[in-house]
Formats: sequence, structure tokens, C-alpha cells
Amino acid sequence: MSFPFRVVYMLAGEDEIVPVRMMVSVPKKRFKLAVKRNKIKRLIRETYRLNKMEIIDFANVHNLKLYISFQYVSNDIATFEMINKKMKNAIKKLMDIYLQTEKRTDENDQKYT
Repeated sequence: MSFPFRVVYMLAGEDEIVPVRMMVSVPKKRFKLAVKRNKIKRLIRETYRLNKMEIIDFANVHNLKLYISFQYVSNDIATFEMINKKMKNAIKKLMDIYLQTEKRTDENDQKYT
């Protein structure tokens, strides 16, 4: 979706209280030292914290409950600026994908009505 992330999302059940839950994954295969993995996770969590209101507002407007997973797929530690830029990009793409799917669903519903 937005390198250095692989973003996976899933619609949560209606009984979920919060509109969006997020998880971060950094593979041990790429970063052997826990210090490096933890640094990347901290950077990702901080950029999500700074940009989360956009996706939360979107989820509230569309009455969604989402689980989002950000998986780090790069072999290098990116800078905060790059991760922040890519986080914004990933959130925007996630919203666009949902809108496109919703639009397609509406068109299909109109065909069979």
C-alpha cells in the first residue's frame, strides 16, 4: 500500500467500542536487535498518533469499526519524516479504498433493484 508499510485492515464487529484499533509489526527476520525493532515501532506509533484523527473521523462518519495493522517491510530504518509522510499516504489510501469499495457496492445494489 505505502512502502515501507504493508497495511492490512479488517472491519470489526459492531460490538467494538473504539472506532479504530491499530497494531504494529516489525519482523525479527529483518531486524535482529530488539533495540532497532523497538525504535521503528516507536516511530510508527508516534506518526500514527499524530495522524490518527483523520482515520478516526472517517470511521465515525461512515459508522465503521476498523482493525488496522501496519507491518514494516523495509530492510532499513527510515527517518521520522519519511515514516510520517508514508503514514499519511497509507491512511489516505485506506480511506480511498473503502470509498471505492462502497461505491462499487452501491452500484451493484442499484443494478439488482
